[in-house]
Amino acid sequence: MNLRVEAENIYAQYLYRISQRGGEETVIQVGLLGREVQCFKEDCQAKARAAEELAENVAQDCVAGLQRLIDDQEREFQKILAEGKEHVQNITEMNANVRKLAQRYYEASENAEKFLTHYQELKLNTEIPYPKRKSLHESVHSTINIARDGQRQYENVLPEANDYVKGFLQKTCMYRDHLISFEEARCEQIHSSINQFVVFEKFAEMNNKYDVNNFSKLIDDFDLKKEVQTIQEGIEEQIKHVRVTQSEERTNQTIFDPVIPFGAGSRDYRADAVLDARYEFAKYKGRRYDLHNLTEQLLASPPNRIIQYTYKEEVINYILDKAFVELPLKVEHVEAIE
Repeated sequence: MNLRVEAENIYAQYLYRISQRGGEETVIQVGLLGREVQCFKEDCQAKARAAEELAENVAQDCVAGLQRLIDDQEREFQKILAEGKEHVQNITEMNANVRKLAQRYYEASENAEKFLTHYQELKLNTEIPYPKRKSLHESVHSTINIARDGQRQYENVLPEANDYVKGFLQKTCMYRDHLISFEEARCEQIHSSINQFVVFEKFAEMNNKYDVNNFSKLIDDFDLKKEVQTIQEGIEEQIKHVRVTQSEERTNQTIFDPVIPFGAGSRDYRADAVLDARYEFAKYKGRRYDLHNLTEQLLASPPNRIIQYTYKEEVINYILDKAFVELPLKVEHVEAIE
């Protein structure tokens, strides 16, 4: 629009120069030809005034309104951008904290399972001094308590994190709707400006210079909802291309990250999808033992003598394992079996 105003002003200046061209010594002033030259110059002057008026009208009624809208939206957009950066930073810090607590819980659980496995192998081995086996038993309880403490911290942070995720996504959807309203306002203003421009051209009787038939048809066929939808589809197509380049970033997601049931399109951003977004407790799954359901037998204290151990079946299995690998049985083993 600004370039069109500039072009009309330049056109008017050239027409004024043509209308003022030639002095009394060089201009043809006599006869019919003199009248034709004068009419041509007057026509150029009239066209120059019309072009100048068109430029002024377009600048005031078409460009100025659009420029005000763009300036207002730019200020609003900068506010949204600043708030959005702050929200992204906060959710990133929250997610990092959840990951840290979850990772600590997993590492503590793995360590506890290793101690428990090692203890099961050694607790009935009376060749190892009782104080050492008793110390290992205490270490098992200590590591399990650390794992359970880590689990509590991890579980306790999830409600707050879930509230934060929902709030973040609600803000995201609000910003998205705000930006869509920007597009609607811009489309409507551009359509209005072009429509006003066509009106100015018609009133200026410049149809011999500008073909407004195409404008008129486009203006009649204009549908704001369809235009905004077309813009959104174009943006989503660009986002898809961007996401292809971000495939590596997706691989960084872990079971500790929130579940967000959104698709790629803007129509997938529904209120129920926001409510379904959440962190889920990622329970540690042990390779051999379930730390959430440990039996008394697994945590039983080591016996000073094997015959003193409460769980007889475990004792027999332990002794049979020694026998099958051709290790000599001690007297206490035989006594225990008897």
